[in-house]
Amino acid sequence: MNTTFQELWQKRDLMRDFIPNEKTAIDVVNELSSSRGWRERYYAAEVVAAFSLIQYVPKLIETFKANPEPHTCRAFVKMVSQTLGNEGLELLNEMKTASLGDPRSPVMLKEIENAIQQIKAA
Repeated sequence: MNTTFQELWQKRDLMRDFIPNEKTAIDVVNELSSSRGWRERYYAAEVVAAFSLIQYVPKLIETFKANPEPHTCRAFVKMVSQTLGNEGLELLNEMKTASLGDPRSPVMLKEIENAIQQIKAA
């Protein structure tokens, strides 16, 4: 695949223009979500949200549970909220549980809890 992380970083605001179709988006998500790096997983979540690839949300949440950190937390909360809405509450609670042991958990827990409250209020 010709898509590189640097290209995605430079074109992050033009995700749908940069990635021509859903098949390419799926390839990008598969490639980026296999990384343990937060930037790659962050952009995998952005692509999932941009293309509404809801079948990839649980896979990305599993990567968060294995390696919770604040940057991916923000992107994953946004991804879940935008693609699943009420149906994503269980995944957000799983993220919340995974965050508990991390020293940065207060930041992540606040982000997750805010999303849960917004979804419930909608």
